[in-house]
Amino acid sequence: MRGVVRKDYMIATREQIEETVWYLTVIAEQAMEAIIVTDFSGAIRFVNTAWARMHGYENSQELIGKQINVFYTEEQMETDVIPFIEEVKQRGQLAGPVEHVRRNGVPFSTEMLMVILRDRMGKAQGLIGFAKDITDNEHPNDELEQYRDHLAELIKQQTGELKVANEQLQREIIERKQVEKYIKKQVDKLRDVNTQLQDKINELNAHSRIAETDVFERKAPHETAVLLSHDEEVLVNIFRENVALQRPESVNDDVDKSISEEV
Repeated sequence: MRGVVRKDYMIATREQIEETVWYLTVIAEQAMEAIIVTDFSGAIRFVNTAWARMHGYENSQELIGKQINVFYTEEQMETDVIPFIEEVKQRGQLAGPVEHVRRNGVPFSTEMLMVILRDRMGKAQGLIGFAKDITDNEHPNDELEQYRDHLAELIKQQTGELKVANEQLQREIIERKQVEKYIKKQVDKLRDVNTQLQDKINELNAHSRIAETDVFERKAPHETAVLLSHDEEVLVNIFRENVALQRPESVNDDVDKSISEEV
């Protein structure tokens, strides 16, 4: 009786385990994240469809039992994968970028999380890896780098152009200052010449007025000595005699002259 019960229990337990495994498998298959399970020898125990397709395989079953190095180049195994796994064994889990290679030989980048798979007793049985292809995320970075390089080139070019323009402007400023200095010097010279000319003109004007005065003074007597005709001279003489007769002393002289004649 006990044997029958034990057998029924074992069957039920196995069915429960198989059902649990089935549920876990369905969950893993439906997950968008790529999942792989390996033992410590590197043999593949499970991969979901996302992992298989990410590496260029259509059927995940064809990968069961193969070594994990089918997903990596020899160089990637030495530089990335083996050191990554060793770090997981020491720390229990690790996350970071890991390079992979597709079935056609094209490398690509992933972001991986790897943890140690333990049984109910806590004994380590293998490794579980979760990976996400970040190749598409690298293209914007590449475009961003290209844009940054292009922007840096434009800045360099514009800086050079601004430098040339600034040098030209400085030369023009220096030349303008030299021209302004020359013009100011010429203006000062012209102002001095103008002052000298004005002084000379004033001096000449003064001499001219003095000369005109002398000329007028010398010419005055000559200008009053007007030439008269004979008739005019006779009239003038008569006028002079009349004026002389009208003076008192002239009258007295005439009276005295008359008395003398009578005596």
